[in-house]
Amino acid sequence: GEASLVARRIGTVRFGLYAPAGSGLAAATLQPDGRLAVPWVGWGHALEHLPTARSSIGLLHAADKRAGANAMAQQIVLARALDAAMVLPVYLARRQPDFLRIAAAAFPLLELPVWLVVNPETHTSPAAGVVAAWIETCLAELR
Repeated sequence: GEASLVARRIGTVRFGLYAPAGSGLAAATLQPDGRLAVPWVGWGHALEHLPTARSSIGLLHAADKRAGANAMAQQIVLARALDAAMVLPVYLARRQPDFLRIAAAAFPLLELPVWLVVNPETHTSPAAGVVAAWIETCLAELR
């Protein structure tokens, strides 16, 4: 039979709604319909099925979407250029000192588990252990 993989959860990626500090959007307030009336950027049509793309449904108006891109780095550039909000993982938002979390948005908007998956034939080898330890060290902020 086919061997199963060895997996263990090593962290969680949390997402929030952020905007460039100069946009003034961090102080946006919820409208009576429970949504934020702010310009925003998100994923392109091909990736609208992703959990991160769907996390803002019910929070942002589709009509307020200013642009979409299929890479988060592109979305960050667009958010800056358009003074628009975007969904960002916390670990990446920390690396954007000019972005502020929009306080009125639920936090976290989304939490996704991070799994370390190893082939059962190699997971007991010393080399695999070193690589797994290195990965966990690199992702320590996600614990």
